[in-house]
Amino acid sequence: MKNVVLRQMTEEEYRNWRAWSVKNYINEMVKTRNLNRTDAKAQAETEFSNLLPDHLSTVNHFLYSADSADGNTVGMIWYEHCEPLRVFICDFVVYDGFRRMGVWKLNFERAGADVKAGRNRADRTSYL
Repeated sequence: MKNVVLRQMTEEEYRNWRAWSVKNYINEMVKTRNLNRTDAKAQAETEFSNLLPDHLSTVNHFLYSADSADGNTVGMIWYEHCEPLRVFICDFVVYDGFRRMGVWKLNFERAGADVKAGRNRADRTSYL
């Protein structure tokens, strides 16, 4: 897959992704940390609120949806621009049906290009 467009998530995409991601995080904490669901849910909600206090507008956090040339949303990436020339990938998903097509590579290349170019919030749409 050569033509993938990364664009800032919409509010609806953000809400859907966050609900899905928190749910998965809760399940992981119950399984790996032996927490009960109530405690895991409270911890997951707190952690997401601390990491993304301003949701899509949180400073130095970038949440993109990845669209194919035919308009299908094929995945997402969330990364934090930590310091000059360094990012931390917080979450990355390639949706079923679009895996093993090179989408992950294009998303990571975009994250690297953003860091090298010093992109800010106004530069959030890009063709790869």
